[in-house]
Amino acid sequence: MKKKKKIGVFGGTFNPVHKQHIFVAEQFVKKLSPDKCLFVPAHISPFKVEEKSEEVADDNKRLKMLQLALERKEKLEIETYEIEKKGISYTYETLEYLRQKYENSKLYLLIGADQAESFKKWKNWARILKLSTLCIVERPNYEIKIERLLADAPKGTKQPIILNIKTDPISSTEIREKFQKGNTISGAVPQKVRKYINEKNLY
Repeated sequence: MKKKKKIGVFGGTFNPVHKQHIFVAEQFVKKLSPDKCLFVPAHISPFKVEEKSEEVADDNKRLKMLQLALERKEKLEIETYEIEKKGISYTYETLEYLRQKYENSKLYLLIGADQAESFKKWKNWARILKLSTLCIVERPNYEIKIERLLADAPKGTKQPIILNIKTDPISSTEIREKFQKGNTISGAVPQKVRKYINEKNLY
């Protein structure tokens, strides 16, 4: 019987992609040895529908920053499904698509402990648990409550995997604010991404 492929799924706005995003994906690859880890940039996050349009770089620019950031990064790839689909990007729809694209595969969804805390607010969260195994990245000041997360979960739900990864408390929002104030962002984003942000005068 052919061995199932292991596919990591890492969604987000990536506005902009930063070094911690890449670090988390690389640690996931190191710890779980998947065949690949897919970065899935959202067209519109369901939790950021009302965010001002000027705060979010357009799809092509965010995609370009991802391409620059992931150059020569083994097993780290980009999946453009949500950008091409347009509309609001729902994780369960993306997982449905990836299950068809990678028929003989196991999907592992990377989320932060902060996202795990509000996971039950995600659209069709129970379907997400059926389609994938959650990989939860520990975050400072967030307690991962597995029992609460799995309460009312569908039968056969896989036990979430806790990724004990020491991450820096940096966010894309903070990076944009630093850039707007003229502060350096060199330590937070890859050099080519920083150059691109400057050239296009993003944010």
